[in-house]
Amino acid sequence: MGYYKPVSAENVWEYSVRTLTSPHMILIESNNILFELPKERSVTGTTWEKVKQFRVLGDGTISLACALKSSISGYTAVCDVKKNGSHVAYLNNATTSYVTKSVKLDVTSGDLIELYLHHVDSSATAYIKDVQIKCEILPLSDLID
Repeated sequence: MGYYKPVSAENVWEYSVRTLTSPHMILIESNNILFELPKERSVTGTTWEKVKQFRVLGDGTISLACALKSSISGYTAVCDVKKNGSHVAYLNNATTSYVTKSVKLDVTSGDLIELYLHHVDSSATAYIKDVQIKCEILPLSDLID
């Protein structure tokens, strides 16, 4: 005979590996910042460099936002958003002031989200900071036999 073990959003990130007794989560897009990676990173030149990554521990839709800027006005800093190694979206900015850009992502538990950065000009620098994941967590209960 089984019973349901309730889980809450407070303890949901304690599970490093999904097992039979780990929580199943539904992610719902919202303006709620679930977590933030605020550290500024920069890349000079046209070579793509991975600057941020995280693994998703739920199923649903999230909003990924980040602030981008260029060292030279009129030349574009570009962020390539990838899911499990495949291109999902380009976010870009051609001003010397930070501008926040965002993209909606449909995700499945275990997906790896990576952000690659480069500049279209070989002598210019692209900057990224304040990467935010926005969503609500709807934890579900597990059936334990």
